[in-house]
Amino acid sequence: MNMKLLRYTVWSRILLASLAVLALLFYRPRGVMENIRLKYPYLFKGFIGVVTGALVAFAFNDSGVVAAATTMIFGAPPLVYLVLSEQRPDNKHTI
Repeated sequence: MNMKLLRYTVWSRILLASLAVLALLFYRPRGVMENIRLKYPYLFKGFIGVVTGALVAFAFNDSGVVAAATTMIFGAPPLVYLVLSEQRPDNKHTI
């Protein structure tokens, strides 16, 4: 069922885009993820939990693409926000 859903549902594009964004953020810009891990340790553990939950949902659910994509919605946008706010020169953001 996952292979069928990968080809025909819009959720597969959301899942792939979220995974691509997260993979890119873990490597570029260099050191930002380490800063986020040190500054917000519980939030960082939450991001790891979201990714783990998405992988488990994808592997063990019959419509895992949809479950994994909806799970990634809770992880990717906040992480993008944190990375962008860490790059700001004034670095004034609150969580």
